[in-house]
Amino acid sequence: MPPQPNSAMTWVQVNRYMQTHRHPPRQRSRWSRRRYVATFAPSRALGQQAAQAVHELGLQQHPQVVVADGAHWIKKEASTHFPHAECILDWPHLWRTVRKAANAVGALTKHPQEEQARLVSQLSTWLWKGEVEKAQAQLKQRRRELADQPSQRLAALRQAIIYLDKQRDWIGSYEHWKQKGYPVGSGIIERAVSLVINRRMKRRGMRWLRAHATAVVALRVDMLNHDWQLPVPARGFP
Repeated sequence: MPPQPNSAMTWVQVNRYMQTHRHPPRQRSRWSRRRYVATFAPSRALGQQAAQAVHELGLQQHPQVVVADGAHWIKKEASTHFPHAECILDWPHLWRTVRKAANAVGALTKHPQEEQARLVSQLSTWLWKGEVEKAQAQLKQRRRELADQPSQRLAALRQAIIYLDKQRDWIGSYEHWKQKGYPVGSGIIERAVSLVINRRMKRRGMRWLRAHATAVVALRVDMLNHDWQLPVPARGFP
């Protein structure tokens, strides 16, 4: 127990005691080598920049992994510039969609809490192991059982079934990918967006044009990649 504050110990001292005696923070993995790319130009420009970044890091012959939320334009750029990459659908996006469907099923069937928890656990386990067909079969069975319900109440269930079918080629064994050390979530990407774009472009009251925003993020990427230290011809951006 920390000592109780008294006339000789201020709240600041107690707070400092708690900070030094708490459990050490969990260490996050960090990329030893990284390059940022960003643009407000059309998606093909971003694909070209990503491919150039891989070239500058000398990673063309190394295993490549693309993690995304399943957007069509990302799939197109990935197939164009990284045709042999391991493509992974972002786990939080996947599970958020399916969990919403499971919650809708629970609300409509009014099953006991234990049965609802079993359904959620089943779906999570199957998808984590890449057993998409089992998850789809379970969701389709639930949809048949609830066929008499108003269509708007089944929207989340239908959306999840369509989503799994549409994203099937990017869903695999997340358990296997994690064992291989691959990222399975887009947290790293979202952090990069926050660092490169949001801190500069999303301040209160800001207004900008696309061309000007593209120029600003190009300069910011130059700064974060330390390209200012390189001669002009060697920079990723002019």
